[in-house]
Amino acid sequence: PRAPYKSPNGQGNTWFTGNDSDGWKFQESFDLLNELLTQILSEGFPKEKIFILGFSQGACLAMDFMVRMSFPIGGIIPIAGFIKYSERFKQNATSQSKNTPVHLFHGENDHIVPFNESENSMELFSSLGYDVSLTPYKAKHKISTRIMQNIRFILEKE
Repeated sequence: PRAPYKSPNGQGNTWFTGNDSDGWKFQESFDLLNELLTQILSEGFPKEKIFILGFSQGACLAMDFMVRMSFPIGGIIPIAGFIKYSERFKQNATSQSKNTPVHLFHGENDHIVPFNESENSMELFSSLGYDVSLTPYKAKHKISTRIMQNIRFILEKE
C-alpha cells in the first residue's frame, strides 16, 4: 500500500506524520496494514506465510505494527529502521506477536539511520523474548543486491 500521509515537504508520502512536541500520527498506516492482512487472510494465505518488509520508515512501521498483533506471522524484515519509543514498544508487545521472527538488516555506513539503531532494536526484541537476527551489510541508506538475495532466502525457506 501507499503511505497515507503527505510528506511535510509536499513531495511523496510518509507512514508517520507529526513531530516530537505535538506527537506522531500513525493510525492510518496501521489501518492500512490491518486491511491488507484481513484481505490476504480472507484469500486463504496461511499466517505463517505472511511477511512484512519495510525500509527506513517502513521498517519502523513493520516493527511497531507487528508487536501489537494478536497472532504471529511468518516474520518481519525491517531494513534500516529504528524504534523511537522503546517504553511504549514494550508496553504494546503482545504475547502472541512474540512468535513472529524478526530479521533485521542495516547498512553499516548508513548516515541517515545509524547502524546502532538496529543494534538497539535487536537488544530490545531480544529482551522481550523475540527470535531476532541482525544482518549488517556494506552500504549506506539503501538496500543492496546482496541483501535482496538474503531476503529471498528467508522467504523461500519459510
